Amino acid sequence: MSNSIINLQERYGLTQDGELGPCTAITVGALYKLNFPIEADKSMRESIFMKMPWLVKAFQACSQNDGSNVERYLSYPDLPLHKELNNFVDALNIDKGILKQSLKSKVVTISGYKALESIGYTGLDFAVDEDTK
Repeated sequence: MSNSIINLQERYGLTQDGELGPCTAITVGALYKLNFPIEADKSMRESIFMKMPWLVKAFQACSQNDGSNVERYLSYPDLPLHKELNNFVDALNIDKGILKQSLKSKVVTISGYKALESIGYTGLDFAVDEDTK
């Protein structure tokens, strides 16, 4: 599984660590929705992102490179994954402005850590910004 994740990360310019962090996960989700739309729609209806929209703060944990790449894929129609990522984000009712702000974050805030804890992600090496809650 780790090799498959690394291959996907390499293909989309993400950090090749074999981990399913937030930026890799949103990429996998977009491809899952593209290839398995019925199953993905069912999973998304049950998603905690639908019930707790503040979880978008978890994307603060993306590395600057990964956040920048995902943000570019969301913004520029001529890039691969643009349509797929936007469809996925729209289906989850994620506010794109908040998502893009989280992707550009250089520091994981307290609310970002809470969001990460809620989704069970612990692979962080970032400092907490105590001023931003």
